[in-house]
Amino acid sequence: MSEPTITPWKKYKAPTIDLDPADYVTSETRINAFQHKQIPQKDAAVWEDWSAGSDGKYNFDDSSTLRSGQQLQFTYMQTKVQIPTDYALTEFKVTFSHVDDGARIFVFNSDYIDGKFDPTEVLYGENMRSVDLKDWVKKGEENRVVVVQFDMSQFRNTLKNLQIEVNGSPVAASAPGGTSSPAAAPRLGSLRLVSSTTEPTEPGAGSPVVLDDKPSVELIIDASGSMTYNMEVGKSRWSVAKEVLTKVINEDLNTSMHVALRVFGPSGLSPENETKIERSDNQNTGYTTLLQPLAPLDKSALQSQIEGIRPSGATPIADSIEKVEDDLQDARGQGARSVVVLITDGNENCGGNVLNAINTLKASGVEVVLNVVGFAIQDPNLKARFTTWANAGSGNYYDATDRELFEQELISAINVSYFATPLNGQGGHDGFIDGPAIDIAPGQYFIMVDPEDRQYMKNIGVHEIRAGEPKVIAVERWGS
Repeated sequence: MSEPTITPWKKYKAPTIDLDPADYVTSETRINAFQHKQIPQKDAAVWEDWSAGSDGKYNFDDSSTLRSGQQLQFTYMQTKVQIPTDYALTEFKVTFSHVDDGARIFVFNSDYIDGKFDPTEVLYGENMRSVDLKDWVKKGEENRVVVVQFDMSQFRNTLKNLQIEVNGSPVAASAPGGTSSPAAAPRLGSLRLVSSTTEPTEPGAGSPVVLDDKPSVELIIDASGSMTYNMEVGKSRWSVAKEVLTKVINEDLNTSMHVALRVFGPSGLSPENETKIERSDNQNTGYTTLLQPLAPLDKSALQSQIEGIRPSGATPIADSIEKVEDDLQDARGQGARSVVVLITDGNENCGGNVLNAINTLKASGVEVVLNVVGFAIQDPNLKARFTTWANAGSGNYYDATDRELFEQELISAINVSYFATPLNGQGGHDGFIDGPAIDIAPGQYFIMVDPEDRQYMKNIGVHEIRAGEPKVIAVERWGS
């Protein structure tokens, strides 16, 4: 039986589009961006060759200076796929990650001359996998697959780890007329970055690389009334969140880090540190409380504070973010970078403007990264809004739809990220300090801690990854 063939991906980055005010795009209306797309013909001269990374996946990660919502820039990616008539096709998917700000997949063939797409689907965020497209592709003829990505805001313009999976396995690209098959797994090495205080000591870690900054973490936790809704059998959202928070604090937070805890929703948690929010144009009265001022992590005390929370009240997210500058005024060291993690199951409802609050915080001079963890969020428009907030805060949006994902995404949101770029410049791999090892192709890699345009990112240097061997690098992540 013959195998599927896939041509190397090609890419076209189109010029910036200036939108009329009536067409401005927001996180809630991002699906409207696609009305401005202009997919080039398959053999148009604008298509450029695009080299895959050492792992066979395709990536781009560019800076962006767009006026948010007022300008768009599309990047088009295409490959041509042949599925033999005698091939037992059970699944066909397009996968990628870290798409900013959205993407849509089109399939062209004799059945779909103008392109087939899902009009309800806009893919964005960390890890994207299309629905099964096996009913869209036609055996015995060329299927043109086009990924249309758009950027609508400043900071980054990205899409990473693009590939096609057939019957559950990635398919390597080949030149036209050649053959390809589900890719044989290359012999990989592995890379892990660990805190110098991580126990037990990792073999091969070597002398710690000292980071210049000593970040602090502020958790902003939603304990509003909606957290009482059921999530699991016999357990509310808050019960699940509390159990996961307790586990992460106990198992994943370094005792030398500094932590602040702010909670919004209920009143009476700590009257001396409580702020009441009332606006004449909004019927909801909100409360936000600095339950734990910034201090060295005391796991037992922090867990006890969380245990005593009883969800109730409204959702004053904007006012909580406005307090961050004061909350972190004692962050350690000149140029200290702080991580703020907002955990919420819903939207602002006390009349505040969250995006304005984030922009004001960023303009205040506080070196801060704001990550947003959406908890049990089903509304795609709300997920899009949270992504916009995270982008404005130079952070990421983490979508946690169940207990397991909440734990994973919370750890990712708190931890400092790193990026390993091969010296040949093709592709790259990202992970986070004290996270799991990542599989990585052999070669020389330039490693940068906290690479997402932070002022105090740290060059870890060039390191060699060898096939079949783990590489562990120790860093003094939090300082002593």
